Amino acid sequence: MNIPISQPTLPELTTVVRHLRKIFKSRQLTNGIFVRQFEERLKKYLGAKEVVCVSSATSGLMLSLQALGLHGEVLVPSFTFPATTHAIVWNDLKPVFVECDPRTFNLDLEDVERKITPRTSAIFGVHVFGNPVDMQRLTALARRHKLKVIIDGAHALGSLYRGDSAGLYGDVTVFSLAPTKLVTSGEGGIIVTKDPRLARMVRLTRNYGNPADYNCRDIGFNARMSEIHAALGIESFKHLESYIAARNALVSCYKKQLAGLPGFYFQQIDSRDRSTFNYCAVFVDAKESGTGCAQLHAALSSRGIHTKRYFYPAVHMQDAYKPYVGSMPLPVTEIVSQSVICPPLFSHMKKDTVIKICDIIKNIVSKPRKKKGKA
Repeated sequence: MNIPISQPTLPELTTVVRHLRKIFKSRQLTNGIFVRQFEERLKKYLGAKEVVCVSSATSGLMLSLQALGLHGEVLVPSFTFPATTHAIVWNDLKPVFVECDPRTFNLDLEDVERKITPRTSAIFGVHVFGNPVDMQRLTALARRHKLKVIIDGAHALGSLYRGDSAGLYGDVTVFSLAPTKLVTSGEGGIIVTKDPRLARMVRLTRNYGNPADYNCRDIGFNARMSEIHAALGIESFKHLESYIAARNALVSCYKKQLAGLPGFYFQQIDSRDRSTFNYCAVFVDAKESGTGCAQLHAALSSRGIHTKRYFYPAVHMQDAYKPYVGSMPLPVTEIVSQSVICPPLFSHMKKDTVIKICDIIKNIVSKPRKKKGKA
């Protein structure tokens, strides 16, 4: 048995090849029609004012932060992928880590409010695993304190907040099109904003800040999406809704199969929202279940079932961030980080595979642990 944690669900090759023939005939590999077509299709789907495609979500975050002209400190959850905070540091800003909610895994807005100071210029939200942040509360809080709101929506293209696209809130949202995402362009990112000035600036800075006359207007870098990546993205994007439906059904199957298993808790999604379930996140209480995440991960791996302890370690516990971590601990984040495991989930996965995985999990958890005795 060999079941990967994730696999890209790809469109039919023939549909992509049709576009590739046009690209090869034109010999225009960047700054062409396919990127513009992809942006227009995304704009229509999201109901967004401005959409800009870039080479990765990380470059999108970096350019967006630069365009916002921030200074000082940015409040950011530690329970996230490090690219979120890398973008902050790359812009010479200081990340101030906040707690996550132990049920939704999203940032704890009460802790955010506690940590706002005169040095704070923005709040960074993350739609963790595709679960939308409570954007009404977050934007109201930011408005009270005159702060910018940036959303790392890497997992959330297709997520809905109160029926609307999760990308329509805040000053800017960035989605990912990396291979582990529902829609993939191979590598890529999407910047979404209602601010035309910001959109103009990131279009400029994704191409070094060069408006095509070699007289750079700003300091940018190469963050262009290629025509080939856009062609794959266009075809992959056509299937987004079916991918979301498939993943929601698979997560429901996981929940049904593991219902009643002591110490197993799934990420809570507000009934008014929709998650893409880029990952199926399970909180495992070691005391209640008798099995910790590390043990479960190892036991499943030995049976050919690949899982991910995501996000472990939390960013504030990583070596690169030691200079940025203050004296204030993040006990909830540390517990969640140590206790969350993601079993396999991909859009073309079969329910029979989920049932098989759950049967193995139940077998692992039900096995009595060996008691430590005297030698």
